[in-house]
Amino acid sequence: MRTATDKRDEAEQFSRLAHRLDAAAVRLVRGRPAIDLALGEIFLRMGEGGHIEELSFSKLTDFANEALGIPPRTFFSLCELASGLRERPLLRRAVLSGRVTPEKARTIMDLATGLDEGAWTVAAMEMTGKELKVAVRGRSGEEAVDHDWRLKTLRFRMTVDEQDQLDYALSLAKEIVGYDAPRWKLIEAIAREWLARDRNPDAGVEAGAARDPVWLDEMTKQSDEVSRQLRAVFEAEDVLSKPGGEVPEENALAMLARARLLLSRRERFDDPLGRVLLRISRERLWWWLGFETFGDYCRERLGISESTARQRIRLERRLARLPSLRVALKTGRVTYSKALLISRDATPLDVDERIAEAESTTWQKVKQRADREEREAERLNEEIAVEGPEVAVDVVTEAVDDARRQILALGAEKVTEGAAMARIADHFVAVYEIPLGRAEWRNAWQKSVLMRHGGLCAVPGCTRAARDNHHIIYQSKHGPDEPWNMVGCCRFHHQRCIHRGLLTVRGRGGEVLVWRFVDSSLTPWAEFEAVSDVEVCVGLDAA
Repeated sequence: MRTATDKRDEAEQFSRLAHRLDAAAVRLVRGRPAIDLALGEIFLRMGEGGHIEELSFSKLTDFANEALGIPPRTFFSLCELASGLRERPLLRRAVLSGRVTPEKARTIMDLATGLDEGAWTVAAMEMTGKELKVAVRGRSGEEAVDHDWRLKTLRFRMTVDEQDQLDYALSLAKEIVGYDAPRWKLIEAIAREWLARDRNPDAGVEAGAARDPVWLDEMTKQSDEVSRQLRAVFEAEDVLSKPGGEVPEENALAMLARARLLLSRRERFDDPLGRVLLRISRERLWWWLGFETFGDYCRERLGISESTARQRIRLERRLARLPSLRVALKTGRVTYSKALLISRDATPLDVDERIAEAESTTWQKVKQRADREEREAERLNEEIAVEGPEVAVDVVTEAVDDARRQILALGAEKVTEGAAMARIADHFVAVYEIPLGRAEWRNAWQKSVLMRHGGLCAVPGCTRAARDNHHIIYQSKHGPDEPWNMVGCCRFHHQRCIHRGLLTVRGRGGEVLVWRFVDSSLTPWAEFEAVSDVEVCVGLDAA
């Protein structure tokens, strides 16, 4: 039987461990604000100078995933921080000195202006994150803006037949919302149509109405070598020393190279940080440090969001089982974004194959494989997961609950969530199937060309919807109007890249295509070969 002395000794041991790991975590995140702010400045300058378009990217999210290898949320968060601190010199210095975390800076950003900047900066130094949000809410009369884009997952059982009903509704939703829309947005659209059924009884009567529905509008531990950390901070300060908003005389590739260098410095803190956070979370050591939740510890003590910490923890757990993926990430064979996708389904038996495949293709193709395997697993396990922004998942939950109540009111004894979701999908199909079927296309084969890549632009790495049919052999050179001579592209890549001579394509549509970015000084890669739907980089820098 354990004595009081044993319990006291155990408590002291946990307390010492908690404070030791906490000190390591704090040192790991120290110095990161300068690097984050420098990266945000580079990204803003690239956008202001048109450099992202020069690199042939039509979307900022594609640029983040393909060229930088970071999640788009991280990209936009860094841009937001740098943009907000440009006109707030006091708050900027407080962030760079480590006295105010980036999370607190975002909380007070809207109020820390003009003569009020100093007072709010001092408040951010002295108050906890929760106290600061209460103060901001009291001053503005509104809820503080939540800059942490909260994700939520809804899981429930759903048979294969019920999933077939949902898949057909999703195919129709793509016609309305867009083929480049994420899956959660399509499911949210289907759910919103169900919730709006009583307020819009005539929806779907006209084809035009189907294409513009009402709901569419709502829709640091110190590194092992101290010099590395110091060099990273010095490089960041070199960027920050230039006047805010000034676009330096650098070409797009030079700015991209500097951003990648800073990202590599930033990522050196991630691996040990993931290990420390894993222990703090798993052993609930945050409680011994006086915090109510792990999320409070992350925000108040480390200045990072809980979702960022848990993403790092999930990846660390997978890397512990897949050591070759850890090596590939450290050596730069795969980017952080690709590593997140590979870790979802990889096993020790196939991880090397997945790494080799990811190394030679785009993030987009790695994502498509991961999503396809996830859908197959859902069908096998007869379950479904809806992951997306909290507000969107709440809409789906509300629709499912409403459908269950309606079916029960009709005399059913038991209604599963999967059956309710299938009922919602059937309602969406009933509203939009006929109007969409009446929609006229120029030619059936022209639509089939646009649909070759699932309705997306055929340019490697692009996630925009295909809008234009490009003639591989130009019509001016007597290229025929035949499917083999056509390829579906978004308007940016068709009109601003191909027809301006920045991008060329040769081959036969639907069979073999070779894409080449003509000016190698303005693109992070050189040439891609696409055989059917398999893309392989045969030029430079696939990762």
